[in-house]
Parts: sequence; structure tokens; C-alpha cells
Amino acid sequence: MHDPSTLAFSIKRPWPHRTRFDNMRWFWPDMINVWHEDPETDGSDDSCGWAYARIPKAIQQSLEFEAGCEAREPWLLRDRAKQPISIVDAEAKLRGAILTTARTCKIKISPEKADLLAKELIHSPVDNLRSMLCFLPGWHTNYEEDRESDRKECALRLYICLARILLTRARPWWKHPRWHFWHWRIQVRPIQSFKRWAFSRCCVCGGRFSYGYAPTTNQWHGTGPLWFRSETGVEHSDCDNPRSDNAGAAATPSPDRMMN
Repeated sequence: MHDPSTLAFSIKRPWPHRTRFDNMRWFWPDMINVWHEDPETDGSDDSCGWAYARIPKAIQQSLEFEAGCEAREPWLLRDRAKQPISIVDAEAKLRGAILTTARTCKIKISPEKADLLAKELIHSPVDNLRSMLCFLPGWHTNYEEDRESDRKECALRLYICLARILLTRARPWWKHPRWHFWHWRIQVRPIQSFKRWAFSRCCVCGGRFSYGYAPTTNQWHGTGPLWFRSETGVEHSDCDNPRSDNAGAAATPSPDRMMN
């Protein structure tokens, strides 16, 4: 289950707050949060392309054609190992793949920038693309034979990955989904805290919540604080399954009984 909400902007309150949990340091809590609610038009939680730019269908078809050419005459995936042994060879092949992908996506990129991007993606200590520049049947697939369809699928994954990177970096700032104001949901923290304090009640004991209290819930789709009526499925942390602690205490034998 994924949440389609992504924090686009946050506005801090003008007066600070000091907490004892952070060595008595001052910090400014959020007063207003602007959330981007993805409409999930394509069935995913990132149909707007927040994490990476969306690939048009025409470009994706062109990438499939390039992957088919790679499958018939291997050039990028000719290494039959888990990853290329030579880093220099890996940089050269990835630079060529970047230029091919940029030409397919109609993105202008110089050989110097392609070389820098290839080195960045090859030598990344967190996640690099060295293992995607090879094809080993039985390791990259579930079949021991070298099949053309498997090579095409492996090459297409590489081209799709590079296309996402190039399209995201070439996307203007004003085309980022955070500026989709028609998908905004504005959360005002003081008003939310007031509604919870004034109208929400615990679904177990019926008690009120103190101002700024963060209750627990027993459901995924909560209503949130409401005006003049309680939100559903919220409870105090002490009221959340209170019998579990007693059952656990009863099931644990005493030290004297364990000694005997």
C-alpha cells in the first residue's frame, strides 16, 4: 500500500520551540504543510512524475526498438558475467548508452556531459549501473539459455533507467509536480490541533485529547480532525489494546517460579 501524498512545501511558524529530546535546541515546527495528492491516473502513486519524469509512449516505443537491436546484435550486454570486469570498458559502454538514449529522447547532451554522467552512474557508492551492462543467462534470468527476448528485456530496463534520469534532469523547474496547484491539499497545523482537541474523542474510553496530542488509529483511511464531530477510529496510546500488556504479564512466570 502506497500513500499518494507528498510534501511539496512547508511553512514554519515564526516563534521557535525548545525540546528536551534534542539537547534543548531551538527549532521551528511546521505551521502550514502543502501536500501534493497524486491522482493515480495510471494506477500507480506517481502518475504525475514526482520521483522522475514520465516517459511518453512514443519515446518508450523507440526505446523498445533500440532494445530489440541490442538483443539481436549485443554491444552493451556482450559481457557474460555478473558485472563488467573493466571499469574503463563500463564507462565507455554506458557513455554510448547515454548518447543513444539522449538521441532517442531528443535531448541535447554533449559528449563531455555524457562522460561525466557515465562516471557518476558507474562509480556511485550507493547504487551504480555496472551490473546492468552485462547479461548472464541463469543469473539475470531464470533460464540458462541465451534468449533474445531476455536480452531485450534487460536492455530495455537499462534504456528506461537512463531515459528517466535524462528526462528528469532536462525537465524545467516549473514543470515539477510540486507546482500542480490543482492537486494541492493544504494542512494548517494549528487548526488541525484545535479540531482534534475540541471535537475528537477516543473511540475506546470516550475521553478527550490534549492539545497537540497525536492519537493512534486502527484503520488506514481515517477522516482526520473534523468540525463539530469526532474523527473515526482514533484512540489514546494507552487505550490501544490494553489487554495485551496484562496478558503478557500473566503469561510471564515470576522469577521465584522460574527458580523452582
